[in-house]
Amino acid sequence: MIVVSDTSVIGNLLMVDKLHLLNALFEKVIIPDKVADELSALETFGYNVDNIFQAEIISVRSVKNREKVESLLEELDPGESEAIVLALELDIPLLLIDEKTGRAKAEELGIEVTGLLGILLRAKAKGSIPALKPIVDSLISDAKFFINDKLYKSVLLKARED
Repeated sequence: MIVVSDTSVIGNLLMVDKLHLLNALFEKVIIPDKVADELSALETFGYNVDNIFQAEIISVRSVKNREKVESLLEELDPGESEAIVLALELDIPLLLIDEKTGRAKAEELGIEVTGLLGILLRAKAKGSIPALKPIVDSLISDAKFFINDKLYKSVLLKARED
């Protein structure tokens, strides 16, 4: 399956050294220019982003419909806006995105969404990771990934790690 991704999923996977899960789950991950820029900025925080841009699975594409991007910028950040427009332009049905407003806008436009926790659940179901909880705990402590208690418990229950 080919997907488009916003910054958060790739960036957080990089921060907890689980970027390889994208290879296990997807054929290709396409990111727009703004997402590439946002991921490159992680270098200023000491992360080696070479793994992202050298990965054969990840490719950068430019968005053509700048007018649509501009209209989305009223509600969303540049990476989210470009990711949604790119998914529409390429007719790719799945967008990797975590932010609530971006997810809602993508779904409103007919794009299926999943976030980082959905990726981890898929990886666990496929056998690509033995346990989800240590990764989620690492995301919370190391990457400062926010997850409320109710969602945390729900994800662990879905992963049969309650």
